Amino acid sequence: MLKRPVALFLSIVLLMGAWLMLTTSLHYQEIIAGVLVSVSLGIALHSILPKAGKGNTISRIFYFLLFFLVLTKEMIVANFDVAYRVLHPKMPIRPGIVEVRPKIRSDMGRLLLSNAITLTPGTLSMDWIDDRLYIHWINVDDKNVDSSMEPFDKVVGEVFP
Repeated sequence: MLKRPVALFLSIVLLMGAWLMLTTSLHYQEIIAGVLVSVSLGIALHSILPKAGKGNTISRIFYFLLFFLVLTKEMIVANFDVAYRVLHPKMPIRPGIVEVRPKIRSDMGRLLLSNAITLTPGTLSMDWIDDRLYIHWINVDDKNVDSSMEPFDKVVGEVFP
């Protein structure tokens, strides 16, 4: 296992690499901003993540970044789906409340999952009761209730077990 300062340094390097890929610029102002953001975020993540569960901090940061990619993909798909339903002449919606049982047990993971679901158009996280999450969907499809939770459940579960 890596020592804490080495893990922090590697996390900052990983975050800086992500910054450089997103900005696609080597201008000195971009690099200074990237270093400041990477150091701040690295320190914040290393102070929050160990308290939120077990696991390798660097792999958890990787999964946290992967979570944002999954969230972005799901939001784009949901936006097109909601736009289709709104613009369709017959407005094919079947609103309803569904009950799902995510595998996430930590409070921080449940919070992140609930917020990600609420950010996705056409869905709203309503309540956690024991290990069940109640979600209001714009179009309830009985076949896809459990499978639609899998992308979020997997990546959030890796960050906050």
